[in-house]
Amino acid sequence: FSENMSIEDAILQCGGLKQSASVEKIEVSRRIPGQAQYTSKAAEIFTFNISKDLGVGAETAGFRLMPFDEIIVRNSPGYHVQQSVTIRGEALFEGEYVLASNSVRLSDLVNNAGGLTPDAYILGASLKRRLSEEERNRIESKQRLSRNISGNDSLSTNILQVDDYYPVGIDLRAAIKKPGSPEDIILMPDDKMFIPKYNGIVKVSGAVLYPNAITYIRGKGLKTYLSKSGYYQNGARKKPYVVYMNGDVA
Repeated sequence: FSENMSIEDAILQCGGLKQSASVEKIEVSRRIPGQAQYTSKAAEIFTFNISKDLGVGAETAGFRLMPFDEIIVRNSPGYHVQQSVTIRGEALFEGEYVLASNSVRLSDLVNNAGGLTPDAYILGASLKRRLSEEERNRIESKQRLSRNISGNDSLSTNILQVDDYYPVGIDLRAAIKKPGSPEDIILMPDDKMFIPKYNGIVKVSGAVLYPNAITYIRGKGLKTYLSKSGYYQNGARKKPYVVYMNGDVA
């Protein structure tokens, strides 16, 4: 603080405004000096619009800062940082693509990538989405609780490993067939789509006698693949589940 300091002076000492800064509704919060009688008012608020070049404007002319004032500069509601998604595998032009709007869908990304190659297995297309900070915190909290219940050190976080991405079950064939349909979901920043080649292998793992990779047999059900893996081990739960290439689980 120095005598006769303006809002613009203080912002300049902080390096100036970011590109995302709003020059409207700059707020100054000022302490109320001690008074003899009780008051519920905790601070006095002043609101100004300033110029982008930080020249002293009409609204701030004559306004000078006081010790302990707090200046709040908010983000502009119309400012957006370019964010992108990725498509890999059997797309003609794989790579990163910028989200031009908040409503880019699966079919839009495929079209932007020039479509799919003749070798693409569209039923196996998968999507991975980045965990939000809230989702990550929730998972880590559950892990700590589980460790605490099991008698382990709940404060030890160095072995807690949470994958940054989680699978999203998609039906790309339906999305391309009917753009804008519920199956044609809206993409989020950092989404990763993968278009595989056809893979005629079914992998059987878990509590079976012989975990195995088996050639796909059209029309055959679950028991056929279990039989080719030696059926269940003793003590197996006998309620198997299937993870499909596109991320769906049944």
